[in-house]
Amino acid sequence: MALEFFQHFGIYLKMNESLLKILIPLLKDPDENVRKSAAYAIEQIERKAKILQLAGSIKGQDKVTRLRIVNAMAGIKDETVKEALKEAVNDEEPEIRASAVKGLAMMKDGANIDIFVEKLKDPVKAVRLHAIMGLGLSGDKRATEFLIPLLMVQDIEVVDTALKAVAELKDKRIIEYVGRLLSHPHPMIRARACMVLGILGSE
Repeated sequence: MALEFFQHFGIYLKMNESLLKILIPLLKDPDENVRKSAAYAIEQIERKAKILQLAGSIKGQDKVTRLRIVNAMAGIKDETVKEALKEAVNDEEPEIRASAVKGLAMMKDGANIDIFVEKLKDPVKAVRLHAIMGLGLSGDKRATEFLIPLLMVQDIEVVDTALKAVAELKDKRIIEYVGRLLSHPHPMIRARACMVLGILGSE
């Protein structure tokens, strides 16, 4: 991964060097809004460059540093970031695994579905819950077959998270199973099931 990272990072820097050359002069634009917008754009470009650099150096760092890097990568759609998060989902520290799975979930990429399915078996509940949401956010209808059984477990938090995932996935094939939860003994689940049926029914 190291060689791929440096190649990708080099391309990113070269590609955005020209953008920075265009944006930097606008920091002296007579209009305040233009100056603020240019400053924001530069900040975003430099922020991603820094995160990409961190993604390539996550191995060998201490727990706190690894966690900070993983959290910083959350929501960034980039192949280097994705590969770093895919490695981090197997970190020895549960908190880092959970954050890495959450980061992959935020990418909303169906290519990550196998990772989410695997992490449904993680011994740590927080990791499993993020994996459940990852299935829903993946947009891949294959996730439905893994979400259905989760609607039938005893754990209220798991069922509630699975319902949230179903609402994101929007696969109408699951309506029947959600409907069964309208008679669930817990009012929170009944209420959530109503909301999800509304979302599925309006699609």
